[in-house]
Formats: sequence, structure tokens, C-alpha cells
Amino acid sequence: MKFCFLALLSISFFLSGATFGQGDHCTIIGKVLTSSGEPIPYATIVTQPLQLGTMSDQNGAFIIERVPLGNYSIQARAIGFMPYTITVTVDDTEALSVNFKLSPEPHSLDEVVVTGKSEATKIKESGFNVNVIQAKNFSNRTSDLNQVLATTTGVRIREDGGLGSGFNFSLNGFSGNQVRFFLDGVPMDNFGSSLTLNNIPINLAERIEIYKGVVPVWLGSDALGGAINIVTDKKARNFLDVSYSYGSFNTHRSSVNFAITDSATGLTARANLFQNYSDNNYWVDVDEVINNSYTGNMIRVRRFHDTYDSKSAIFEVGLLDKKYADQLLFGFIVSGSDKEIQTASTMERAYGERRQLSSTLMPTIKYQKKNLFVRGLSLSTYTSYNFGYDQTIDTATARTYSWNGTIGYKANRGENSLTMYRYSNNLILARANLSYLISEHHSLVANYTFNSFDRKGHDETDPDNMRYKLPQRVNKSVLGLGYRFDWKEKVTLSFFAKKYFQNGAAYYISDRYVSDSWKKMS
Repeated sequence: MKFCFLALLSISFFLSGATFGQGDHCTIIGKVLTSSGEPIPYATIVTQPLQLGTMSDQNGAFIIERVPLGNYSIQARAIGFMPYTITVTVDDTEALSVNFKLSPEPHSLDEVVVTGKSEATKIKESGFNVNVIQAKNFSNRTSDLNQVLATTTGVRIREDGGLGSGFNFSLNGFSGNQVRFFLDGVPMDNFGSSLTLNNIPINLAERIEIYKGVVPVWLGSDALGGAINIVTDKKARNFLDVSYSYGSFNTHRSSVNFAITDSATGLTARANLFQNYSDNNYWVDVDEVINNSYTGNMIRVRRFHDTYDSKSAIFEVGLLDKKYADQLLFGFIVSGSDKEIQTASTMERAYGERRQLSSTLMPTIKYQKKNLFVRGLSLSTYTSYNFGYDQTIDTATARTYSWNGTIGYKANRGENSLTMYRYSNNLILARANLSYLISEHHSLVANYTFNSFDRKGHDETDPDNMRYKLPQRVNKSVLGLGYRFDWKEKVTLSFFAKKYFQNGAAYYISDRYVSDSWKKMS
């Protein structure tokens, strides 16, 4: 909690510091239009002699901030139009409105060639072994992230069953904790079990970055085998994207993504909503059981207790493209899932009432600023706290279920073991990334990530169990420093070092024996 408080205090300091020393300045707003009144997007507006400039948005609107008092010439230019200059006098701090009407150029260009590199191309040329999947290539499909990632070389995904089932993710032979997952550079470890790759739709992503082997410093991870970074669309634009699909086994999948941004004020609100449901009642072959004995005969039956239902929402509201912040977003992630459990570790045993519930309730704060204090210095911070929980419920009243539909009875309660165990993983995540572009060829980066895990559990069917009452806490920090050299876009050299710190209390119940542990890795 202390680190979280310091992170929030640092952000407040940056914001407050940016607001001092404004002096007597004015904001110039306006539009660039054609002679017939149509907006001209992406026109260039420059104030002389200050060389303050900007570009008009898709509606032809523009904003020039922090213009000192005085007399200026403002010129608007656009391809295919004659430039137009207006002389203005800024004599107070009230916003000044200036509109341009450009006339078509009498001699238009036959061809204009604009060269540049996309963000995906820059990532591929970053010097890491990385693949980039552009989500727009899957925009007309109702796929989740797992299904899209499975199309990449080196990725192997093995799911345990239908929609909502567990899965094993392998990247070039590495799996488990050796591969980490991120959403906009934020570790997904603390998102909870109701928000995973197999229930997040591809519509949420702009692109997916697949790092194989070495993981960049700015991701702040202790992964040894690679990382998956899902990058969402954070552009300052207005859009609405809706999708719905229906499939076999009464499967329903839907998503709604939208964003609203006021270009004049920078206010933005965005949301990603998605839902998954399936009966998962597909056919399976199992060994027939009669009188609690296996006959050796395989029978074909339908799964009857495997329904999965999940709903998730990601909300964000804040400011974009301000002088003190490129992004200042206050968010909220809420999700929940209800999964029926059909079998034990093997399919010979069928369950008819056992289920798992999961919930995520997580407020977030994001802050980003390029050219902070000095040109080339960029800061990115993120803080979140998860109030979610997971629960396993098995309170069947002495019943047993079989694949052929018969119900048996036994002396004790619970199909596997009587339980209503519910635990909350109170997770704090704080991340800060500071980068500095020294020159065209040299850059530095520093990243610090802090995780605090505190599990608390309770079982109504066994309230006096000491195992649930003892604390289970782990704090982990990852510090990374890196240097990068680029030579004429032909040679890229990256040098970095990471150091991991982990401490916590690991408790093992043997009568009343409790053991504290400390681990430090480098």
C-alpha cells in the first residue's frame, strides 16, 4: 500500500507541477474549411514567428495552446489548396477563435508519395525475436485471442474442453510461468480467472505482440520463455464496434466496443464489453459404469453439467493530449464467471452439481506523458487493485451422478469433497516506466514493477480450519535498466539487466508449525 500511495503522490506532483508557471498565455481554436464550408482534415496550422503548430482533426478543428500575448501571423496549409494567412492580436488570456477558408490550388499534384513505418514494423525491427498480429485481419471473425494466437508459428494451445475450459499455452516449448501475458503492457496475472485469453474477443485488440525468448525491459516481467502483449486501440477518435455470434452447443458470444472523445477539451470515455455463454453439451466417449464398476464398454453420451457463462466490462474515462498528460485515464475492470464442473481429473467420474465462481473488481489509473520536463523524456505509470474472489461450491446432498443419467447416493455430502471455499486475492500492481531518447541513435529505459499478493480465504462448511486463517502474502518487485543503440536503421544493439526481489510468508500446516521464508533472486 505504501508504494501505491507513493505512485499516486508522484502522479499528483507531475500534474500539479505542470500547471504552475503558465503565465499570460492564450489558446487559439478554430476550423479549416473549404470555400464551400466543408471541413479539411489534416491541414497544417503554424503561428509565426513562434513556430507553434498543429494539425486539424477529421472535422477540420484545431487547437494551439500556450500562445503568449502579442501579434502573430497564423497560416493554414493543406494539400490541394492555396495557403491562407491571418494576422491576429493576442491581448488577453481568453480563448481566441480563428477560422480559415481555403481555395483550391489551380495546379494540383498528379501524385503524392508519403513514406513511413507502421508501429508493427517498428516493433519487428526493434532487435527482439517478435511477431506482430494485426487484429484488423480478423475483424470479420468472432474469434477469441487464443484462437488467433494459435495461428502463429511456435504457439501451441491445448484446451481441456469447450468454451471456458482451462488451457495450456506453449511458446517455443516454454509454458506455465515461463510465459507471461500483458494487456497494454500491464501484467494480466492479477486480472483474475474470469478474464483470460480464451474469453477475450479479438475485437478488443489493435495488435498482438508475441515476444519469443528475451522480453523487453519496459514489460517489467520475470518471464524466461517469452511474453504476449495485447495492445488495444487508444487513438483519440469516436467509434462503435458491435459483434455477435451463435454456434453449436447453444454458444453465444458478443462484444461492444466504443469510444467518445471531444477534440476541443480532450475528454474521453471508452468501454469494452463482452460476454460468453455455452452449454458445452457435446458428445464424448466414456467407459460405462454399472454398480460402481467399470464394464470396459465405451458408450457415447452428452456432457450434461458443463455450462459456462462469463461477462466482462472495461471502462475508462479521462483526458487525452493535454500539455500535462498525453493520457490520464481512470478505469474500472469488472468481470464474473460461473462455470459448472463436469468431471474430476479423469472422465470416468461425472459431477452433476459442483461449480466454480469467479469475480474481478479492479479500479485502475493510467498516466502517460512524452517530452516530460525535457524533450525526449517519457513517463508511463499504471496502478491497480483487485478486489475479486474465486469460489468452489460442492454441497451435493449425498448424491452421485453417472454418464448414463442415473443418480446414486452415498453417506457423506459433496460429490468430491464438501466445500464452499471462497478466497480473495487482494492484488496491488504498480508500474512505472521512464525512457529517455538521448539522440537519434541512443536511448535509455528504466522500469519498475511492484506486485503485492495477499490471499484470504474462508469456508462456511469448515469455518475452524486453520489453513484458511493463516496469512498468505507475497511481495515481488522487478527492476529493469536498458540501453539501446540504433545505427542508420541497419544495426540495433540492446543491453539490459533485470533484478527480481521477492519476499513473503509461506505457511505449511503440520500441527501448528508456521515457517517464514525470504527469497531474493538476481
